[in-house]
Amino acid sequence: MGTRADFYVMDHDGSMEWIGSVSQDGGYLSIPTDILISGNQIMFEEIVTDFIKSRGKSGILKGEEGWPWPWADSRMTDYAYIMHICTGKVMVCRYGSRPMDPIKLIQGMDEIGADNGMGLLKFPIMRPDGLALQEETMKLMEDYGSKSTETV
Repeated sequence: MGTRADFYVMDHDGSMEWIGSVSQDGGYLSIPTDILISGNQIMFEEIVTDFIKSRGKSGILKGEEGWPWPWADSRMTDYAYIMHICTGKVMVCRYGSRPMDPIKLIQGMDEIGADNGMGLLKFPIMRPDGLALQEETMKLMEDYGSKSTETV
């Protein structure tokens, strides 16, 4: 199983539009730097679309196919890359964590999940029938995480 990634554009009001996904090589070290440093929405969408198309069968574009995952939103996807059109910056989340600067992650100057003052993002529900399963899975993950830290 590969490292999955979803790609979005975020509007000034926090709403997001899904562009597409990849089912392999979605980690921030595998994403082209041009995507991570895109300064505007049009450039980001074009580069992401080209990247997804280059992935062959592991790439899924909005409009060509539907949401590819059995879960409801990107909180269960390995990575989500979001272009914020107001700031002109690309952010990355891992399993719905707080958004981080992917360039700082590559440089080792930041950590996934560190408190950077930004809140969690509200991803759009892409598959309503997967919401109950996702909530149950996330609860089990939280329970497992708290139990595993208690025994350490």
